[in-house]
Amino acid sequence: MIRKRHRKLSLMYFLTIVFILFAGYGTYSNISDSNYSCRGCNVVLVSIDTLRADHMGLYGYARNTTPNIDKLATNSIVFENMIAQSAWTLPSHASMLTGFYPFRLFANFDLLGSSDSIDGNYSMVSETLSENGYKTAAFTAGGFVGEKYGFGRGFDEYHSTTKTRQVQPQKVYLNESNLVFDWLNDNKNSKFFLFFHTFAPHDPYLPPEPYDTVFDPNYTGKILGSRKNWEPLLSSYYGKLGIIGNDTQSEDIFVKYAVPYYWSFVNESDPEDVEHIKALYDGEILYTDNFIGMLIEKLKQEGVYGKTVVIITSDHGEEFGEHGNFRHAKNLYDTTIKIPLLIHIPGNENDMRVKTVAQHADIVPTVLDILKIKAATNYDGASLISFVKNSKKPVYAFSFHGDLMSMRTDEWKLIGKHGDVNEFYNITSDGGETRNLIENIKRLDSFLALLDRWKQTAGYWFNTAYETVDIMDNLRRIGYVV
Repeated sequence: MIRKRHRKLSLMYFLTIVFILFAGYGTYSNISDSNYSCRGCNVVLVSIDTLRADHMGLYGYARNTTPNIDKLATNSIVFENMIAQSAWTLPSHASMLTGFYPFRLFANFDLLGSSDSIDGNYSMVSETLSENGYKTAAFTAGGFVGEKYGFGRGFDEYHSTTKTRQVQPQKVYLNESNLVFDWLNDNKNSKFFLFFHTFAPHDPYLPPEPYDTVFDPNYTGKILGSRKNWEPLLSSYYGKLGIIGNDTQSEDIFVKYAVPYYWSFVNESDPEDVEHIKALYDGEILYTDNFIGMLIEKLKQEGVYGKTVVIITSDHGEEFGEHGNFRHAKNLYDTTIKIPLLIHIPGNENDMRVKTVAQHADIVPTVLDILKIKAATNYDGASLISFVKNSKKPVYAFSFHGDLMSMRTDEWKLIGKHGDVNEFYNITSDGGETRNLIENIKRLDSFLALLDRWKQTAGYWFNTAYETVDIMDNLRRIGYVV
């Protein structure tokens, strides 16, 4: 009798978990019957590199880091559980601009060592929109969003700041906003797609004045938060290493020497230092938000804001000691992969919050759905507009990095290594992912059988040429794998 009762309780628990995790039903508020289409509208897609959602006002952050984005959010759809496809720049942007998971896109990819790029069999959204009569332009910070990786495909103009400087080159692009604004002025009478990307919040955290002191003005430690102090010190450091001439302009040199030099000033075990790098990071966010405000104002001045879809997102987050890590690309916890996503659609001025999980691969099908352009392929992602209209659609988000993979709903999260489930979290009650519930699940052998979809996807990921020894070695070399 006891054994039978135990089986019955286990079955009830099992069915409850299966329903909660695999139903994946989203929760919505303020959903109306408004029209979510904007046929023939322009599209501006902004990617703010290394921006974690919980450092933004619209996601409840105490500091006023994003006043302009917060204002835009009041008449946009805000996704509260937007999950990055990966923990670092290149694969996330590849999914963001194609609608496919990274493992499909890099069949012959050799990180930092080859001219191979995104598989040409998978169209970029820029190519699709160009074929539909759109003028297309990208203004990017280069690096892992550079043309050599295939990101230039489909763009009439592709501008990049990979003309490196001693201060990380990707940081300076916001000062060259006139290039973006000139292009908008020249193309305001055409249908256009504008992709803008900046590394501004990326480390090393060196916001320009006055953003370097706005959130922690009384700090007196060793961290270099000012660009004007950083440049001469870095120049002197390069000189001591014998790095001169063109070598000082090399991005590889910057990553190999300058970034570790910056972090040598940071005591990661000192709470004051940790709080200060957070303040500098927040200063970079505020600096970027100022540009977003100018961009929105420019769209209004040119008379195109009322017919422009504006999407703001990021590629991944950042850690400040959570789970024992700093920076990013070392795990798949939400500090690293939970990012912002807001979509402003002209004519739909509601303040709308959507809790259903979203992912990078959803962005392209969403754009095409809004524009009412028929997709010529089946994407890994799906239109988020469909989710808004249909609150009972099952939704999952997958993330990949190195030998790690995660599956996320708005309530639950699985993390595995080489296809085996190692961690299981209730995100609703344990947002910091500190209580691993995997042992509770392992007691239910039949539950693991229902992870076929997860494991099949994981198997496909791990069996591709993307995960080669050379790539893993390169990721370790640049600090992206521990």
